[in-house]
Amino acid sequence: GTQSNMNANEVIANRGNEICGKKLLHPNDHINMSQSSNDTFPTAMHIAAVIGIEDQLFPAMDALIETFRRLERENDDVVKSGRTHLQDATPIKFSQEISGWRNMIEKTKGMLEAALPGLKELALGGTAVGTGLNAPKQFGPEVAKVVSELTGKHFLSAENKFHALTAKDELVFAHGALKALAADLMKIANDVRWLASGPRCGLGEIVKHGALSAPIFETLWENRDRLTDGDFLAAIVPENIAFKAEIVRQDADEKGLRKCLNLGHTTAHAFELSDGKLSHGEYVLAGIIFEAELAKKYAGGDAAYLDDLQTLCRAALGGMPQLPPAREAARLALLDKKNVAKDEIVVTAPVRKGEYALLSLNYETYVTELERIQQSLVQAE
Repeated sequence: GTQSNMNANEVIANRGNEICGKKLLHPNDHINMSQSSNDTFPTAMHIAAVIGIEDQLFPAMDALIETFRRLERENDDVVKSGRTHLQDATPIKFSQEISGWRNMIEKTKGMLEAALPGLKELALGGTAVGTGLNAPKQFGPEVAKVVSELTGKHFLSAENKFHALTAKDELVFAHGALKALAADLMKIANDVRWLASGPRCGLGEIVKHGALSAPIFETLWENRDRLTDGDFLAAIVPENIAFKAEIVRQDADEKGLRKCLNLGHTTAHAFELSDGKLSHGEYVLAGIIFEAELAKKYAGGDAAYLDDLQTLCRAALGGMPQLPPAREAARLALLDKKNVAKDEIVVTAPVRKGEYALLSLNYETYVTELERIQQSLVQAE
């Protein structure tokens, strides 16, 4: 620390002389008066640690604690399986799991609070070896008083300067608390990562609701090749229908959930089979645009709502992509759909906010409508 301390002294002295217009200040004789690198450096480290912990870390920890408290209240009626090395264990309330996360943060905050009194003892006044040679007798306590006034913290002059200069145990003690906090945060993050894994083949016990929040179109576009269908739908449909059923899956039947997740897929599948130039998610967005148009004509859909939905999809796509001829796409989709009646295309269409309809269209009708919509979209572009 000697070079850093003396470099700072030289900068301060030179700047002071610049301001005065003449050479008055000497880096060592004046700026470093009654000080040594051996007591200034430990003092600076303690001041920085206290300010960082109290002014930056504690508010963030308090905010996280309050978030966990809120989530405990909101999830107090959710009972799930406990996990032992990811294997099913005895039942547990989700709020109880969250309370464990909260208490981790509370405990480590207590550890950090226990470290603060030692950090608030300053070595300044001990000079080179702890004897205080070349410093006034009350220099340490007076400086601690001034530092307290400047920072709004209660700093004290260390009682034993020989210890304050030679040992860094207060910092090590605080570092241990920070390491405990880091380990707890990693534990919480890994719990959430496992429980939110999926959406299809993971544990899927926590749904990452709203993970793709604003700015929504930029996020969608930048991540378009990595997003799952559910992610796309949760992001682009205003009421997040793709995850709505899953969040309350205790009250949603499997058929209802599947209907939500199939939004836009029939038409998307038709284009994807005959083209394959775009990512699957982009075909889903295009499919929703088409099926929203079908809903306006065949299901009495809310035109204003459906227009907004189509605008969102177009913005996420950056404009309508070039799509293959509708007839060929529909023909391949019909051949591929083994679970529908011959010459019948079934789509899940959005009707209005929170409402969806299964539309069954004759093959020729479906092709005609796709061609009509394609043409109108091209003209609109």
